[in-house]
Amino acid sequence: MKKQKFMKLTAFTSSPSLENSFSAPATHDGEVSVVFSGKNVKIHGWDGSVWSVIYTWDSVDKEHTFDNTFDNYFLESLTGQEETMSVSFFSVDRYQGSTPSLAGVTREVKLYDVDEVPIYTASDAGKMLTIMSDGSLRWLGASVTWMIDGSPVPESGGNHVEDRADLTLEGTATLNNSILSFDGAGYATIPDGFRYTDNLTVSVWFKTSASGDRRIISSHIRNAGFNGFFIMLSNGQLFYRHPDQAADWTYGPTGLNDGEWHHFAMTYEAGGQWAGYLDGAQIDSGAAGAATGYLAEWPCYIGANGWNGNNPYGHFIGEINDIKIENVTRSAAEVLANYNSELTPTEYIEDRNDLI
Repeated sequence: MKKQKFMKLTAFTSSPSLENSFSAPATHDGEVSVVFSGKNVKIHGWDGSVWSVIYTWDSVDKEHTFDNTFDNYFLESLTGQEETMSVSFFSVDRYQGSTPSLAGVTREVKLYDVDEVPIYTASDAGKMLTIMSDGSLRWLGASVTWMIDGSPVPESGGNHVEDRADLTLEGTATLNNSILSFDGAGYATIPDGFRYTDNLTVSVWFKTSASGDRRIISSHIRNAGFNGFFIMLSNGQLFYRHPDQAADWTYGPTGLNDGEWHHFAMTYEAGGQWAGYLDGAQIDSGAAGAATGYLAEWPCYIGANGWNGNNPYGHFIGEINDIKIENVTRSAAEVLANYNSELTPTEYIEDRNDLI
């Protein structure tokens, strides 16, 4: 699924010039779309030597979309005054951040995805349009805690595990801009564990180049048979278990220690179905038996360690981010939407240059 980057750019009354031109971000080098909104504007493209006219508004079209085949672009206003235009860039594939260079802007600019804006109603008076941590938009009051739908676990603090106030770093593990980093001699824990009964969705981003056994995240009661979840890599192959006490390991794709970011999600519904998803696509599923009650006695382990201080599955080497644990069973469509809309590991609201 393509991703859209939206910007407000200026249409100038002067002739085309590189000084006032713009180019598509490398991460969003697919089509370019210009919205006219009744403004008479001409679009020019620079091929490295000459300017060419791409399109002139015909007084009818609301927008014009064209392939990104030029080095630079220039918006020429034919209204007699400078105009502010809405311009969108589209990606060819999924991306991991964007920092384009824009004419007339002296500071670094980050571009962010714009999802569908929720309709403003009378009940939203006094609220602010807020970018949620899952990439969606919502009207929220100033004092409302930002949480995604589905009563996510944990029930306090942010909706990403790595942002919880009770996250404990052990050994050499570090946390920087909400990214957990591990060098093979550290891990992180949530002391109070997580509670769920019949429904669970766990999702996590990870990046590693290491071989060997590498635990990503787990939370379980070992001496009660098995009641919890466990996600790990073994020489780059995905292994995972869901809370069905009778279930064994599920063996997933290989080659995931390629040094690239990957997203994994696991869903479980007691007496229903379980499923695994890699980078938004379902990779396995099956019938799910019953779990054995609440899981609250044991911590959640991130990056290694294990029950009773043991470490049977190796410390993680690399980075882990955007961990979500929810007591709902997400559908395949919801997992894909989360994968496509999730803020990437390098894009956080608090890092924006326009933060006031």
